[in-house]
Amino acid sequence: MTTGTDLDRVLQEALAAHRTGALAEAAEGYRRVLTALPDQPDALHLLGQVLLTAGKPDLGLGLVLRAVAAAPDEASFARTALLQTPALLSPRKAAMARRAIALDPADPTAWLSLAEAEPSSTAVVAALTRAVGDPVALFNAANEAGRQRLEPAAIRGYALAIETSPAFHPAYTNLAALFMRLDHPRRAEPYLTLSLALAPATRESLKNLALVVKGRGRLEDAASLVEKALLLDPHDADGLDLFGMLRLDQGLVEEALAAMDRAAALPQLSAAQGGNRLFALQCLDTTTEADLDRESRAWARRFTGVRVPTGTKGPRGKSRPVRLGLFSGDFRTHSVAYFVKPLLEALDPDRVAVTLFAEQRGGDRMTAALRALALDHVETVGLDDRALAALVRGREIDIALDLAGHTGRNRLTAFALGLAPVQGTWLGYPGTTGLDAMDFRLTDVVADPGGAADRCHAETLVRLPVPFLCYGAPEDSPPPGDGPDGVVFGSFNNRKKLGPATVALWAEVLEAVPGSRLFAKSGSFDDPRTREVFRAAFADAGIDRDRVEAVGWVDAPSGHLGLYDRVTVALDSVPYNGTTTTCEALWMGVPVVTLRGTRHAARVGASLLTAIGRPDWVAEDRAGFVSAARRLAADPPERRAVREILSASPLMDRARFAAAFTTALEDLLRYS
Repeated sequence: MTTGTDLDRVLQEALAAHRTGALAEAAEGYRRVLTALPDQPDALHLLGQVLLTAGKPDLGLGLVLRAVAAAPDEASFARTALLQTPALLSPRKAAMARRAIALDPADPTAWLSLAEAEPSSTAVVAALTRAVGDPVALFNAANEAGRQRLEPAAIRGYALAIETSPAFHPAYTNLAALFMRLDHPRRAEPYLTLSLALAPATRESLKNLALVVKGRGRLEDAASLVEKALLLDPHDADGLDLFGMLRLDQGLVEEALAAMDRAAALPQLSAAQGGNRLFALQCLDTTTEADLDRESRAWARRFTGVRVPTGTKGPRGKSRPVRLGLFSGDFRTHSVAYFVKPLLEALDPDRVAVTLFAEQRGGDRMTAALRALALDHVETVGLDDRALAALVRGREIDIALDLAGHTGRNRLTAFALGLAPVQGTWLGYPGTTGLDAMDFRLTDVVADPGGAADRCHAETLVRLPVPFLCYGAPEDSPPPGDGPDGVVFGSFNNRKKLGPATVALWAEVLEAVPGSRLFAKSGSFDDPRTREVFRAAFADAGIDRDRVEAVGWVDAPSGHLGLYDRVTVALDSVPYNGTTTTCEALWMGVPVVTLRGTRHAARVGASLLTAIGRPDWVAEDRAGFVSAARRLAADPPERRAVREILSASPLMDRARFAAAFTTALEDLLRYS
């Protein structure tokens, strides 16, 4: 017969073995005790810990919970149970946390567990307060604060963890990541540097530092940092996508797509990363409209579900205006805003009531101007797709109109759920979204003529009887200048659009006009290697690199527009045309030559120039492009006259555009 004294001895011997890491010997001793006393709380708790350590969470947690039931006043037992976060369902976890708090109100783990089970700023702050002096507890509480979007509390928690333990590198990493998420790269940088000093092989810090460096225009340095991160994990979809986007910014489209294709083969690829690949395909010279259609539909199959019906279509008779929701992350000083603002200024509020759904925090003067023109403005950052869908449906929006497509901060996966009875896309992206849930895409007959365009869209193409865009120039634009001495061809299009086909075409123009020069402006040209690779491409095409100048970012719109005074004739990029840059050039009195292509991105230039009544600036082949550029260089139009042509054209007739836009919306509701 085993006595109580014998069981105490067995328990102590098992505990001693446990402390030395002899888990099998410890488990055998705990089981001997439980054979004699099945509800002995210490043996239950300790055997549970052994099983948890051995990777058997279900069995281990079961024993710990039995220990809690056997000794409900023992705080350490409840604490062990709470540490098994994934294994406890929220209601049970909340009850356990409250019990632990009642037993020990100073236990940060209990408060943190309550915050995780029932999100609450009060519980998070309590966890942080009680974790002071414990860097791991502070770190965990800060992580939960960040998850709940309680950013000031999270920042304080990480800072306290660092103050308590200056060598605790995860706190530096996560604090930097939080600052990056809040779009504060300057505040992130010192913590990234310290994180990498403590742990050079920290992938997240390498990638975030790459983003900081990218923001300073050092694209090649940023790419080198990402390459280091990929050496640590070649199957990191985030890293491959970031590397691809950096190469895309440098105009190295094939390298970009090679990285993005590797990311696309990984199961952890996100919808946004898949969308980045689609955008990169737009920049590839050989991409066809059929390619984009196929790849976009494949993206939709991979990342979206079935559309949920959203109720009766259209307004109730004529009793109220159409409720239009505009969705974008670019309601700020951005290309998109220069086309949204004139529309909002001209819409009749008795026919269309606009709500801006902004995937951005805060904003600038343009944001304030757009808000003032809309009925309402809602920030959607942090809302998951289902929460956004519920919000939009609750406002009984009639038509949800995406302005982003496969560009940054889009909400296409929410559109797939069905935000409104009628859904469409316009403006921000030059092609199909691939979504069957997207009913229409606004365009015009020049940008998307019938035939292949209709076949290569998931959406129905709604062709407006006016240009599909209406441009509003910046209010602080300078007047057109006198132009440069000599002939200078120019382009302010993004470097990612300036692929081999564009370089070859422009080189032909420079060859055809002896003594002419090229002036190119893009933010990517702040990077020395990107700038030199671009100039070297012209040297390879037989053009002396001294004839090619490339400059980078200029902050103020007025300064940016003022640089057009250095350009005689603007050359459009192929096959991905400029849009805002074409309008800006015309506004600053500079004629533009474009080459009509075979897909939307390659026909935007034709649409814009046709709209201002200058089809003679639209070439149908390479020879025609060179001829038009040479003709305009020899006899450029008077610069003020070019601005006047644009100002008087349908491209800046906001009233006419708003009327056509409104009629299209009402027809969509009436006939859909």
